[in-house]
Amino acid sequence: IRGVHRYQVHPWVHQYMNNLHADHQTVAVSFPDVNPSDLPRDSQFSMTAGDFLQ
Repeated sequence: IRGVHRYQVHPWVHQYMNNLHADHQTVAVSFPDVNPSDLPRDSQFSMTAGDFLQ
């Protein structure tokens, strides 16, 4: 499936601890899944490659 704004993740669905309310466990999180080539040339957008290893 391709397209923008198509995906959501549920990062806390398997974690029942450290939630203020029970319904916080099933909250969906969206991320900016836009196609950079569709943005205007003068937009303030940058991408950086990296990892979390030290």
